[in-house]
Amino acid sequence: MRVRSCAASTASAASYYDVAGKFGGMSVPDAKRLKELETEN
Repeated sequence: MRVRSCAASTASAASYYDVAGKFGGMSVPDAKRLKELETEN
């Protein structure tokens, strides 16, 4: 389960669900492009 992997790292379950909600259905290149656009603006 992905939440367990968060427990093994420094990420919290809340952070996982926040990121999953934002980038859940995106491919990696799409998520990277969105992040670039957010930092650009």
